[in-house]
Amino acid sequence: MSLNDKQKRFAEEYIIDLNATQAAIRAGYSEKTAYSQGQRLLKHVEVQAFIQELQAKRAKRVEISQDFVLNELLRRCTVDIKDFLRFGPDGVYLKDSDEIDGTLISEVTCTPGKYGDSIKFKLHDNDKSLELLGKHLKLFSDTLTVQNPDGTNLLKDGIQISFVKAEKKKDKD
Repeated sequence: MSLNDKQKRFAEEYIIDLNATQAAIRAGYSEKTAYSQGQRLLKHVEVQAFIQELQAKRAKRVEISQDFVLNELLRRCTVDIKDFLRFGPDGVYLKDSDEIDGTLISEVTCTPGKYGDSIKFKLHDNDKSLELLGKHLKLFSDTLTVQNPDGTNLLKDGIQISFVKAEKKKDKD
């Protein structure tokens, strides 16, 4: 079974912002039913395949790969302040712009002052970059897998365990 024009349009719109409801509206589905239509379309096997095909084409076109993303995250979490500043006996100085990698800076503020300009800059959040790298490497998990010593699942199918943080009860006076 092939996709109709509306389904193809949904997939093309979906890869723009990954918002199924808005993609459904832009593809011509009713605003009233856009949420449910979007969810239904995302479960449609042919729509999923077409979305993956479109995403792969875009990744190739713009030359973005998992390696590219991981390398960028790695650069951001291994940046050193000495890449931007020069420390010496006469003080701290900013390096020339042709000596630094500006892609590692997220914000620059220059404030005129009585004794000269004050420059403040922020680097990208390296904790966030480390967190994203850790998630990619599956270092963190919000789920618990319970297995027998032989690796088989300890729990029978359909049984789930939920962990809830216990709240401390307030003492009544």
